Amino acid sequence: MLLSRALMRGYASSRASWPMEFAVLHQDCQWVFDEVQFMNAGRATSAQLEAFRRDEFERALREDRPAGRPCRGLWISATLRPEWLKTVDHSVPTRVMQVKPEAEHDDRLRRLTRAAKHLERASIGPVTSNAPDRNAYIRRLAEAVVGAHQAGHMTLVIVNQVKAGLMGISRAIRPRLH
Repeated sequence: MLLSRALMRGYASSRASWPMEFAVLHQDCQWVFDEVQFMNAGRATSAQLEAFRRDEFERALREDRPAGRPCRGLWISATLRPEWLKTVDHSVPTRVMQVKPEAEHDDRLRRLTRAAKHLERASIGPVTSNAPDRNAYIRRLAEAVVGAHQAGHMTLVIVNQVKAGLMGISRAIRPRLH
């Protein structure tokens, strides 16, 4: 779903939203691709998009024009082979990080891997799929996320369906957290 939106051809998305979804997904985002061995064509697509974003960001800096905020990809797998991420414009990653908490000597990494992760399920759900109910749900969810967010910490929101409001939630939350 996200890769199709990042390519400006959002699956199950109206044509009018394509440019907005494209912009949101290529600006100030951290893409995390988990279990990349199962991504098939999405793996090469994600790596190539990363190459395009890096190239455009560096070119903007060289040409002294606004570069925006960078967008980065992170590929995660217990069986990752760096050569899987090679494309025409994206070279094989030279930096691969393996995390083995039991053998870790880096205090920062040890603290991160052993840190308590708090998980909360929002008791908020859409009433119906009609636009007014969906918009009210998005507002309630955004308020709950902003209320639960702690400054200086990362907050991750997972929704069950794209209809749940990827764009609406992002628009509602972003101004309140920055």
